[in-house]
Amino acid sequence: MSNAVPWTGLTRRYGKPTITVTPPEPLEFMVYPAQGRAPLRVLAGFVDYHLFPDMIAQFDFGDGTVVTNPTVNNSGSVQFVTSEHSYLKPGLYTVTATLRSPSLGYTQTATQPVIVDD
Repeated sequence: MSNAVPWTGLTRRYGKPTITVTPPEPLEFMVYPAQGRAPLRVLAGFVDYHLFPDMIAQFDFGDGTVVTNPTVNNSGSVQFVTSEHSYLKPGLYTVTATLRSPSLGYTQTATQPVIVDD
């Protein structure tokens, strides 16, 4: 498997190699279910098309719970990054998914609301 980042390309300019970077697509992030009664167990996940060799993924569930070691399932050209969480108290929460690559200086985030009813 190559460590090449899919959204970069090598071009030549004036005889010298130049790296061209095109911004990646937004994270395809979801939380299911997005609403329900307490206690509510949810699954949060996103698809990682980048396959960074030093990828760091994180989920912040908005109630003080931050998961820094989510489950990563590799399916060849993509990775599925998931984590489960249970909300015990009613409220409106914002789940934030973050994908980082320190070597590339890259960070991408996405948010999704969760409503927990009485």
